[in-house]
Amino acid sequence: MNKQVVEIRGGIAAVQTDLGLIRLNLTAMNATLENIFVKVIAINGTAATIQTTLGIVNGTITSIEGDMATIVVPGVGRIEADISSLKETQEMRIIPQYVILIIALIAAASSTLSVILLRRKKTTKTE
Repeated sequence: MNKQVVEIRGGIAAVQTDLGLIRLNLTAMNATLENIFVKVIAINGTAATIQTTLGIVNGTITSIEGDMATIVVPGVGRIEADISSLKETQEMRIIPQYVILIIALIAAASSTLSVILLRRKKTTKTE
């Protein structure tokens, strides 16, 4: 089922699924924020997507200190989550970007040099 937590209010979680809206009593399940929120799976600017045992929750990042991010989730409140795995992934993506840039600059320089050499050949033949 495609599921997403829409709201948590008064110990009741509203979860939107393909089948409709489901309300879960978190108090009866003895659920706490520590065992509901599992992992931050994406960050886009200040928006964070969090995978939970109940589904996906979206929040806004208010601060990042080291590997910990403080995220405000509407209807839930403020939570702290470890984002070290996302930071490592982002750092690994930077290296290929530099490689692509270097290769593009080499290609541009090579094509410019080829044009210059071809023009020199044409001018020497016409003389």
